Amino acid sequence: MSADDQDWQTQGLPLDTDDNPDTTSAFDAKLEVDSIKSDSSGGPASTGHTIADPASVEDFGRTFHGYKDGKYFLPNDGPEQDRLDIQHKVFEVLYDGKLGFAPVQDARHVLDLATGTGLWALEYAEKNPNAQVIGTDLSLIQPRRATVPNCEFIREDSEDPWIFPHKFDYIHARAILSCFNDTAAVFQQAFDNLNEGGWIEIQDGLGFITGQDESFEGTALQRWSGLVIDGFAKLGRDLYKSLHYREWLEAAGFTDILELRIPVPCNSWPKDPKFKQVGKWLLLDLHHGMDGIGSKVLPAAGLTPEEIVLLTTQARKDLTNRSIHAFIQGLVICAKKPHL
Repeated sequence: MSADDQDWQTQGLPLDTDDNPDTTSAFDAKLEVDSIKSDSSGGPASTGHTIADPASVEDFGRTFHGYKDGKYFLPNDGPEQDRLDIQHKVFEVLYDGKLGFAPVQDARHVLDLATGTGLWALEYAEKNPNAQVIGTDLSLIQPRRATVPNCEFIREDSEDPWIFPHKFDYIHARAILSCFNDTAAVFQQAFDNLNEGGWIEIQDGLGFITGQDESFEGTALQRWSGLVIDGFAKLGRDLYKSLHYREWLEAAGFTDILELRIPVPCNSWPKDPKFKQVGKWLLLDLHHGMDGIGSKVLPAAGLTPEEIVLLTTQARKDLTNRSIHAFIQGLVICAKKPHL
């Protein structure tokens, strides 16, 4: 086991030590199930962080990015911004407060792709005052004047040619499964825009909601998740594309690839206190996000508005049922640009 692998194990996270992991398999180490059968989303919650992007367009009763209209299929309005802030909390609890796992040292220039509301970029800049951090997104829903002086936000499509005035030491991307038409090309641009010895880190999922056991089979939540996957596929977004991240990174020229697989429970059904807390936050995340996810994606899967409302209501009820052991397969993958 390498020193890097040992460092990752100290984070308390399961490590896939296979040099060529079978990425089609489910997470092997199952979470222990708690005995309580019901859960609550806690109801709608607001973080108080809502920034309107003047370039937004209205559709399906929600607002979406107007820059490169149709490039991304989730909203950018207040409820979605709340959900993105909650999603940041999911990662924070899951990773014990760590913003990343790549062995980056003294990064001067840091890039956060698809930054969303910008919380990761702001926190990284605050914790690393000597780093200059840039967050990019199709939507300008980040603080107009960042409260952290070494952080700025730019409207950008990462599939366009990158025109930054300098290269980066660390490039971070989180939850990008539904973001890009050609993720491999984005990885290539990341490689080309990293300094030698720099790192890229992607924190993402594999597929969508699945089950640890037969409790998930035949549920409305299973049907909803399957139709979300189908709808995204019809819109040109493969939610299983993270199966190819390793090969795309290698093809771009990256080396020293490190990979973690982490189960992320969809409510507090695990017995383990940490994963129970993770599940509570992901439940809130999904509870907030189901309508936004379904607004464009489920019509693409062939559902009528009436069918969407009915199925989403049923799936939301399943989401709070702790006898349904649902989770999302989490993935962290880091790769280094070698000294050429």
